Amino acid sequence: MTLKQLELFMQVAGGASVGEAAFKSGLTQPAASLALKELQSGLGTALLERVGKRLVLTEAGCRFASRCQGPLAELARLERDCKESGGGGELRVAASHTLADYLLPAQAMDFMAAHPKARVALHIGNTAQSAAAVISGEAQMGFVEGETTDAALERTPLKSDRLIAVSADRALQGERFIDTITDRPWVLREAGSGTRELFLKTLGPWAAKLNIALELTHFEAIKNALKNSPAISCLSSHCVARELERGELFEVKIKGFVFEREFALIRRRDRAFSPLAARFAAFCQQRFGTIAP
Repeated sequence: MTLKQLELFMQVAGGASVGEAAFKSGLTQPAASLALKELQSGLGTALLERVGKRLVLTEAGCRFASRCQGPLAELARLERDCKESGGGGELRVAASHTLADYLLPAQAMDFMAAHPKARVALHIGNTAQSAAAVISGEAQMGFVEGETTDAALERTPLKSDRLIAVSADRALQGERFIDTITDRPWVLREAGSGTRELFLKTLGPWAAKLNIALELTHFEAIKNALKNSPAISCLSSHCVARELERGELFEVKIKGFVFEREFALIRRRDRAFSPLAARFAAFCQQRFGTIAP
């Protein structure tokens, strides 16, 4: 039994064709087919059977695949740690939208400039998606703007952030009571977004009275929806700094409400950082001013 055979088998078990698995592994299709046959011959049992044009798992194959996942993941971590010991390797980072769009790209580029053998792969989602990626092991760390309550995660505050209500309607400039603008069309982030979560939580009972006309995943889409519209949104001040400066959007100050939160670094409590991950975490904490350089 070889590592290449196991990798091929797990790719096919995950739904890839033999041709697709061969391409990902840098093999020809006949070589991949032979490797799968040798694996099954060595084990003395059929792991795959053909149904139509595709290979599917036998009962023995299902059991074997479930037991392979842990050892293969551990081997992948071992390979990554060995590469990182020389200052190289790939670091998988999950980040929610505000951080991923406006703050982390420059930090990642500066880090890679200082560590030429390293590569930071930034996976963007909302807070809930980023936390799930860290918990599953898909990402080695996460940067989020919303609350995370899973006990498996350790949370380190990085920097405070302020949300503001904005609109392209000049008539809304200045201070407003919330009851005078709830019937306006509101454009908000999707469920699971840290931005949306904080805004609605802070509004309390007024949140149920909002006329939520549109829910969008990306900040640029929200800002475009506000143009030439009476609509309002609530976004991080980082997201709308340019539009406020140009006079394309205007702040709507809601009397009696302050929308503040903390950006945070999250990690699995039961999993130590690799050397590369530890260096990147410290680098970002320095840039955010959390720890001294």
